[in-house]
Amino acid sequence: MTDSNNITLSHPLDHEGKKITTLKIRRPIVADMLAAQKVSANEPERELNLIAVLTGLPRAAVEQLDMRDYMALQRKLAEYMKN
Repeated sequence: MTDSNNITLSHPLDHEGKKITTLKIRRPIVADMLAAQKVSANEPERELNLIAVLTGLPRAAVEQLDMRDYMALQRKLAEYMKN
């Protein structure tokens, strides 16, 4: 399901008239975390905003991901935080 920083979506996402089958997620930096914290004090909201920034997708597009795909992004984010 994941290859390095790429996540292959199990359910492609339609965004701006394009079918997205793979997302690239970059490693977060401290500024990313701080920006996500400024937007919301709620942990799930912060994570959603952080994933949007790290994938380059608008938050509204991330909200349309299948839960299985979102969970793959969560796992990758957790992996970055451990290493």
